[in-house]
Amino acid sequence: MRFITHTVRATLIAAGLSAAAHAALPAPTAPHISSPQDEVQRFVIRADTQYPRGPDNGNQPGESIRLMTEQDNAINQWRNSFGGSIPVFLNGDVTEFGHGSEWSKMFEHLAKVPGTYWGLGNHDYQNNVDDCANNGCARDSIQHLEAAVAGWQVDSFHLAKENKPDYERWTGSFGYSKTIGRITFIQLNNHFAYTKSFSSNGGPIFPKKIYFDVTASLNWLEQQMEIANKNGKYIVINLHRPPRDSTFGSEADRIRFYNLLNQYRVLSIFHGHTHYAAKRQAIGDTPVYDAGSSFLRGFLTAELDEGKNSLVVRVATDNDIQNAKAYSTPLHLLPPAPTFQFSTQPSGDAIQGLVMYANRPRDTQLPVVEISLDGLPFKRYDISNNAALLYDLRPDTQYRYSIKIYRAEGEAAAREDKGTFTTPALAKAPTDLCVDHIDGDMGTLRLKWKNPVPGFRMPYYIQVEASEPGNPLWVLRSLADDRRSTTETVRYQLHGRAPFAMTYHVFYWSASDGHSGKAQLAGKDIWTSGCQYLKD
Repeated sequence: MRFITHTVRATLIAAGLSAAAHAALPAPTAPHISSPQDEVQRFVIRADTQYPRGPDNGNQPGESIRLMTEQDNAINQWRNSFGGSIPVFLNGDVTEFGHGSEWSKMFEHLAKVPGTYWGLGNHDYQNNVDDCANNGCARDSIQHLEAAVAGWQVDSFHLAKENKPDYERWTGSFGYSKTIGRITFIQLNNHFAYTKSFSSNGGPIFPKKIYFDVTASLNWLEQQMEIANKNGKYIVINLHRPPRDSTFGSEADRIRFYNLLNQYRVLSIFHGHTHYAAKRQAIGDTPVYDAGSSFLRGFLTAELDEGKNSLVVRVATDNDIQNAKAYSTPLHLLPPAPTFQFSTQPSGDAIQGLVMYANRPRDTQLPVVEISLDGLPFKRYDISNNAALLYDLRPDTQYRYSIKIYRAEGEAAAREDKGTFTTPALAKAPTDLCVDHIDGDMGTLRLKWKNPVPGFRMPYYIQVEASEPGNPLWVLRSLADDRRSTTETVRYQLHGRAPFAMTYHVFYWSASDGHSGKAQLAGKDIWTSGCQYLKD
């Protein structure tokens, strides 16, 4: 089984569409992204074009086309007022039943709103499994999506293909992610927990039998969210059914989905299915919007404005964006309670603590914090990347902390976090530092020691030094030297050093454990250090 991101082959099978008709549908053009003079990133969300559905029933082709055209024009008028190249997201139920004639008409309309990225809804594929000849309607809907995604330069397309001589198997949720400007948009199609298996005997252009295994998207979704977070992008999720819809999956699936929203601080969720454009119940800090439908004349616009720290969503009813109700969501939120990381200080005799506030795209960048330990006066810390260092902490000690965090200099504290932390024991020093060989003719000696117990976590590094009155510190092996042998040759004659006047030090360091204490051997004690050595 091979995983694919794009498939160039356009699969028009059995839908009654000509290659020329499909080729006439332009791929989304480069989206409008803010310039230095215009820091606003805009996009449009619509849903449920659902041709030939009209306001009264599922078969009003004339009214369906009229109302769809009216909404197309309203969307294009709004886009053109800002330069035109603004992406549009159509959240499923592109058609009423996935028939070839419906897709043909919808491709004509999608061509009138270039830059549209669409997904599948229940009417496109779920409703017509085992209710359309040869499952051709569901098959064609999925293959039309695959052909469209091939031209969209998406980040990821959740589809794995197994190609055999007499059949193919398509496995995945058919979701895709697409990063535009400062936002990663993730399309989940019908529902994040929707699953279904069916097959089709193909068609005259592609006669192989095809097995479709529609899978849930939660694992893939989490991967895409992690990538977006690492890339410093806001996350917007598109899907067809409302996110609280319990038709598919388990309670555990829904809890996992909600936890992912909170963990990655999703900026907004947009869905369709219920046909009425409106703001719905939020999930944690993530607002939820219904994108409406063309036959009930509702859609949404959105503007991400970094300068104003806001995502403004306008809910257009009657296709009237001028009088649309606006809802504003702050881009940046206070980070959650801090976490702590501890290591042994370079001196080896105290603990240093790293106080860390989350630093994800929606977490406020804190300019300053004030910290009090065990009731002592607050101390100011100008922090970088939402982290501050505490020095000279006692090992094996529980501390009470109070931390005041600030959104900006000169403002009152936005919040005070209180709790306790316990420092670890000091990292152990290497032991049994000694000299096990001296070569007077060559002017060398060899230091030897044992690793600290317990050992340092990999990767760790070892520094070996020699100090001598009147001379600068001599670093024999630095932390940058990726060697972990427990011996070090000292070429004292070559460097004009006095072997018995120097004091030798060895310590370990790792990013996780910090510094060990220093093992020390005075030159005057070489002869009594306990190693077996040769006297020359």
